[in-house]
Amino acid sequence: LPKVENNDIVFYRINYDEKLYKSNFNVYEPLGDINKKINKNDIDLLIVPGVCFDENKNRKYKIGDEVILNKGTLLHGIKSYGKDKLLNIKKDGIIFSEYRGIEVLQQKFCVCFWIMNDKIKLSEYIDYYSGDTIYLKNRFCNKFDNIYIPYSSYDDRFSLFKNVNYLKYKIHFVRESKENRFMPSFSLKSKDDYVAFILNNKYTDKILDYDLYQGKIELDIIKKFIPEWAVKATILNKLPTQTDHEISIIYGLPSSFIEGVLVGRLVESNLNYLKEIKSIFPNCYICNLDGKVIM
Repeated sequence: LPKVENNDIVFYRINYDEKLYKSNFNVYEPLGDINKKINKNDIDLLIVPGVCFDENKNRKYKIGDEVILNKGTLLHGIKSYGKDKLLNIKKDGIIFSEYRGIEVLQQKFCVCFWIMNDKIKLSEYIDYYSGDTIYLKNRFCNKFDNIYIPYSSYDDRFSLFKNVNYLKYKIHFVRESKENRFMPSFSLKSKDDYVAFILNNKYTDKILDYDLYQGKIELDIIKKFIPEWAVKATILNKLPTQTDHEISIIYGLPSSFIEGVLVGRLVESNLNYLKEIKSIFPNCYICNLDGKVIM
């Protein structure tokens, strides 16, 4: 039976009649003064099932499982891996930039998240946003729509252009999907060290009361958080690049809402990075761009 001790894995030989103790993760583990340790040099093959747990200490995913994003699940990405960044988020939560002395021009004292409007596999969502977006402008009114070009369908993208209703729309522009700029992605090697946090949907309904886009906050209050030009552009109207699955939460959210960490390929291939993430967020699963749990 394996057990993590002092940043190392120690193996114990367990008899069925020997005692185990219940750890903080709700898992029965061996006792060093009762159970016998095994020398690693004596082991030819050891199969250990990997298990991850949610914040309620219940088993949620095993290593290799596909991650499912339920309706109301939130995601938030950070550019470039950094242990200090993770420690700050663990301590303070996913919090507004001004708290760390970073000036913001548009949405002050707010944090943007991506919200799942329907249940979807993480792998499908990553494929969905790793491509480009066709931004369309309605010919008869000042309204916009968009069509996503998934990463897996990029070679067939011209068929999507053929499906545009050109009587109703004209193509405003085509660019990378919005999430692609902030989240781990297939599209560019430069995003290999990006990290994103997956937040459970337990309190989403209440959280949305503090979203600038929901229409639940009085306009006079919103103007205290974003400048007049941004109110006109993003609240009273809609920018061409605005999607129906982005929200802006006043102040941010605590780290206790985080259930998983999504990593790019560079972070996935660096065992030290993965160990750091796991040590900072021990109750969270870590998953890769394939949408599967790796730790």
